[in-house]
Amino acid sequence: MKTNTQRLFSIVGIFAFTCCMILGTSAFAKEKSKEEKLFEKQQKVAENAGPTDWEALSKAAEKLINKETHMEHAKAWLDHSLEIFQSPVNLEVMGDYYAANGDNENALKYYIKSLQEGTRYVTYNSDVVQDKINRLRE
Repeated sequence: MKTNTQRLFSIVGIFAFTCCMILGTSAFAKEKSKEEKLFEKQQKVAENAGPTDWEALSKAAEKLINKETHMEHAKAWLDHSLEIFQSPVNLEVMGDYYAANGDNENALKYYIKSLQEGTRYVTYNSDVVQDKINRLRE
């Protein structure tokens, strides 16, 4: 049979343990990874993009691809970006998507499309895309 003091220590111990568990798990639940924070920020950018804002979608996708996180969202945003307008920029980013996923054949396809589309722009610098193509071919 337990004494009143033993019962009190048991109750206090259970209470302290419960408090630690609640505080500990809630602290972890509130802590978001850098990838999650990045995704949430880029998701807001994509959601707030206007109906013709292919560039915002492409940039949001590029940031996720560079961190190799939430790739399914990056692909969807790129598909939509390319539906709006095909530019050397979003074509290159689509190549980056495929390269990050190990699909070198499709990466090359989009990098080459980016180079071809880039010939129509005076300010287009093809060196970066050409370097990406060379790395894939090594």
